[in-house]
Amino acid sequence: DSPYRDKISSIILKLQEDQTIQKFYNTWWKEKNKDGECIDSTKKQTNALTIKNVGGIFVVLIAGTMAGVVVAFFEFLWKARKNAKEDKQSLCSEIGEELRFAVRCFDSSSKPVHRKPSYDVTDNGLQSMPLNSYKNNGRNDIGFN
Repeated sequence: DSPYRDKISSIILKLQEDQTIQKFYNTWWKEKNKDGECIDSTKKQTNALTIKNVGGIFVVLIAGTMAGVVVAFFEFLWKARKNAKEDKQSLCSEIGEELRFAVRCFDSSSKPVHRKPSYDVTDNGLQSMPLNSYKNNGRNDIGFN
């Protein structure tokens, strides 16, 4: 259905009639490859694998591992900094919590969320205060002694 299909087909037919395709075949498959013979692999002697031959693989592997550790370290610091801001605690204490959780990896699969209690609780716009912490300098304004 392509508009070029008929044009390309006619050009290929013309090249076959002129034997241009056969000339290319002979040049690239027959002459370049010694009359079509396969290269004998038994004539070639292979070297055994040694550290000298595969040493580059280990260099790339070690460099990739080191890059992964550096990225993981910076990701750990970034996450600890973010959590420290959310929990309103110091970065060192958050790093300590994260490291303790990472070391105790078999105890539980979820990390408990520790939020510091907020005493600025608002309900309907009115600020409330716990009754047990209210001190009135020893006076009793209600009238009971």
